[in-house]
Amino acid sequence: MKNLHDIYMKTDFVVADMTIIVGDENPYLDVWLRSKKAQTWAMISWHNPNAIPSDDADNIVRHEHLLQQLRITHEVYEGEGRGVDGWKSESSCFVLNISRKQAEWFASFGQQVAYLYGVRGESAELIYTNLPTR
Repeated sequence: MKNLHDIYMKTDFVVADMTIIVGDENPYLDVWLRSKKAQTWAMISWHNPNAIPSDDADNIVRHEHLLQQLRITHEVYEGEGRGVDGWKSESSCFVLNISRKQAEWFASFGQQVAYLYGVRGESAELIYTNLPTR
């Protein structure tokens, strides 16, 4: 498998018809976040735990479970990480007004190697969890 960091850096993260690029500011996202009264956000997927490809049915079940859990306490939108170089696209949850600590917990609980985190007016960050990678 290709280097995970390279795969993440080439992935387009999409929510509400906007593409988020790691390390880039996005003024359109900032306007949208302001309209939602959101200061922070995270994009989290529970597809492919430990970055090991899983079958579609398992990924769908995990995604629905993540959505249910997040919607208890947060405003959540459907998102997608659009992969490249053979890495399949993944459904993701775009979560508003979530702390970095909360995002870390959800990503780690879902056995994710990384997630996106952002603050309105700043660039999107790729945050690695403490999970071991292959």
